[in-house]
This record gives sequence, structure tokens and C-alpha cells, in this order.
Amino acid sequence: MPTCSIRILGGLPVTVTYTVQGPEPDVGIMSSWIDDFEITHIAGRKVKKYSDAAWIYARLDKSKAASDAVIDAIYDSWCHADEYD
Repeated sequence: MPTCSIRILGGLPVTVTYTVQGPEPDVGIMSSWIDDFEITHIAGRKVKKYSDAAWIYARLDKSKAASDAVIDAIYDSWCHADEYD
């Protein structure tokens, strides 16, 4: 799984792993997209069990804008990952 470090919820640094799905032209999705993500580190500390990050997931579940912002940040990181190679 790809990994990236992003800032969410007003600047909290987290590391996430995510899955990328390929295009599905038969249903109108013409490019790859981010399907799901999991928070693996919060402010540099490893998330050892789901309950360590439950409060973040709860906040993201309450706000579509916040969860969309996470996907957008992952997408930006993913799309620009090879710009500096």
C-alpha cells in the first residue's frame, strides 16, 4: 500500500496508507482514484490499535468536508510524488 504524510483537521500531522483503484470506464470513472485510507501514525507516533485513532475517524465521519479534505490531501501527495525525483 502506498503511504503519505499529510496534515488534517487544521494541521494535525498524520501518516496514512491508502489504496488506489483503477479507472472504471463502464461506470464513468475515467482515471485512477483513492478508494480507502488508514491512519498509521499521528504526530509521529504509530497507531497500534484502532482505538488510538478512533477520535479522528469520528471527527471525519461527522464532516463530509473534513473527510473529503483528507482524500484531497492524499490525492495531491499521490499525484505529485514523482515531481521531485
